[in-house]
Amino acid sequence: MKKIVNVAAAAVLLAAAMPSVAAESRNAVSEGGKIRAVYPIEAQKSGIEGVVGLEILVSPQNRVHKVTVTRSSGSPILDEAAVKAVHEASFRVTDWTRIKTQVEFKLRG
Repeated sequence: MKKIVNVAAAAVLLAAAMPSVAAESRNAVSEGGKIRAVYPIEAQKSGIEGVVGLEILVSPQNRVHKVTVTRSSGSPILDEAAVKAVHEASFRVTDWTRIKTQVEFKLRG
């Protein structure tokens, strides 16, 4: 069973206009600016936690054009899971939009 983690997305929009976002897919950016990412089982079993800094470039066609890891969690597994979640997310923008955000993977209890 995959564990889904709500990821805080302190989204700082570098575009002039604030885009609206839609929760349309399993790993979607919601109205509250959260990305839902799957916490890799290997990382959970190993007790690996971390924060991944990302910069996302979204096209006017609402497609993720480019994702850059600006701050690694120190774990390639978590970095890849964060990038995958962004690629599976849905965005609604009216122009090219650059978003800076972070994805936090934290074990509970």
